[in-house]
Amino acid sequence: MNLKRAVRVVLSAFFSLVLSTAVLRADPKGDGAGKDWEAHREAHFKEMRDKLGLSPDQEKQLQENRKTNQGKMKALREENQTKREALRTELEKPDLDIARINALKAELKDVHNRMDDQRLDGILAVRKILTPDQFKKFSEMIREGEGKGGPDHGKGLPHHREGSPEEE
Repeated sequence: MNLKRAVRVVLSAFFSLVLSTAVLRADPKGDGAGKDWEAHREAHFKEMRDKLGLSPDQEKQLQENRKTNQGKMKALREENQTKREALRTELEKPDLDIARINALKAELKDVHNRMDDQRLDGILAVRKILTPDQFKKFSEMIREGEGKGGPDHGKGLPHHREGSPEEE
């Protein structure tokens, strides 16, 4: 596995496990499904904590890191959605404004790049919190869990740009 692929796998899986999003906690129907996700996420974190032998201080730092990253990623996802909707609206107009479409495409690429940067910043922060042995175990746990967490779990960084693994 080349380094680029390894980083993508670790980043993607990390955010699936540790930096789970507020979307997972949502309960739009009010039927308790959001609580199930919250319980699942907490059980996953407890399993990780136990397997890695996290100290209380490390656990606190990881929780704080997760909250910080959740907020930043939520804002970026919202910005991404807004840009996508604007692009969709432009594409549906009878008279296409190619300059506006290209500008929105560039803005979307910028948002995607900032999301990738945020993911990498998050993994670097975690790497600072964990010991080298813990990080190695963490990476192994991630590889073992690939494909178990949903359609994008374990697939690396988003596949919305040129140079993604599918295109290489």
